[in-house]
Amino acid sequence: KNKIMYAMGDDQVLYCFNCEDGSVQDAVRLHAKEVIGITHHPHRNILASFSTDGTMKIWRSGAKTKKVGPRFTDTTTAESK
Repeated sequence: KNKIMYAMGDDQVLYCFNCEDGSVQDAVRLHAKEVIGITHHPHRNILASFSTDGTMKIWRSGAKTKKVGPRFTDTTTAESK
């Protein structure tokens, strides 16, 4: 089973590295604005990413990362905060 490490770049690209040989398995632009967090499911190859654009996206991770879930948008307004 491949061991994968994820790193976010300042360019809003998620880089997926193979920990065994250091190769880049995939590189995916996640959001248009700054990514403020990513998290990985503990038992499945699923990532969630959060952005200052007010969205959270769900991704299937691995050799080719792809969006699998809906796009969640922050629906709160400045008045309700």
